[in-house]
Amino acid sequence: FLTGRMEADIPAMWAEVLKGNESAFSGWAAKRSAKTFADRFRGRNVALLLSSNLEDRLFESDDMLDFFQAYSGPKKMLLNQGIHASAEMSSLFGMPDNYVWKEVKAWLDRWLKKQLPTNSSTDDALVTVQVRSDMRAREHFTEWPSKQVEWLEYGATPRPFLGLHGSLVPRSGTDSSTLLNESHTEDEEELRFAKVTGLTLGVPVVAEVLQAYADKRIVSNLVFSSTMARSHAIWYYTPIRQRSRICGTPTLGFKVSSESSKWQVVAYLFSVDWLSRGTLISHGSLTCWNCTAMERYAQQIKLRTLCEDVEGGLALAFSLYSDMYKPASTHHNLHVKFHYSESFVLRIPFLSTPSLPSAHDFPVYM
Repeated sequence: FLTGRMEADIPAMWAEVLKGNESAFSGWAAKRSAKTFADRFRGRNVALLLSSNLEDRLFESDDMLDFFQAYSGPKKMLLNQGIHASAEMSSLFGMPDNYVWKEVKAWLDRWLKKQLPTNSSTDDALVTVQVRSDMRAREHFTEWPSKQVEWLEYGATPRPFLGLHGSLVPRSGTDSSTLLNESHTEDEEELRFAKVTGLTLGVPVVAEVLQAYADKRIVSNLVFSSTMARSHAIWYYTPIRQRSRICGTPTLGFKVSSESSKWQVVAYLFSVDWLSRGTLISHGSLTCWNCTAMERYAQQIKLRTLCEDVEGGLALAFSLYSDMYKPASTHHNLHVKFHYSESFVLRIPFLSTPSLPSAHDFPVYM
């Protein structure tokens, strides 16, 4: 903005981005995406070092990981805690021992100067991920996708008539999985639009900064969602019997319909304590700008990439509004219906062997 020469259509395209109207800017953005030039990079054997911060709401880590996984040339990925540029910023002000810049210098030594790296302690790692629960710790992966990640699939059952929440049920390997085969495949639940639901992604920008610099977590009142906002939010719960580490990009599949052609769904993933307070660990959204009213759609959401320890319980929640995402509709009569079926699946990437000083200090999940 100060020294660059912007293309004339950037303000118009940015306005469409703010609206959330992806169909209006996706083609324009694709021409300028690194993905468009990946084949040229590969042909020249360009060595790519990518750094992404897990709370970056503009350049999201799951998209960066998709690009990284598809690229077949020399590569390395650093996933850091923090918001846009926060993991790199300290070294710009002369502070020593910045992890990202050490890796950058080691990468340049190796691929530009053709020298052995002297300041990288993880030269054999393809992907490193900073752990949210302990910022001093990193998980190191020599391949991606990694065999260290074990995907656990959960199905969902409806909340009882007077119950506070529905249930997340492991889809195989446990006795409780029989709950999914009883009579829930024809069940459905409807949510109505409201801005106040007890579920929150925090105040835009402010909450992200506080998470990164003051370790102020975003917490939701799930009891409020179950009672005062029961028609406007729903959540599903499963206990986590032992402390566990989630590291990767959770995915969510479900079927949904609406009487409106414009609607949105916001999904939240929480670590839950015994008071039913939900600490936000991931989230995602789905927005439909031109759907066919009453048609049932099978949808997929990629939640935000994370690497974090959880214990107590895990909850998946839905609402129809968040300040963090541009809504397609805020009409007070907006209704969205969730249909229970075999396609209602939450997939969580648990680490089977978390990196810790002593394995017995950290039990394997479930």
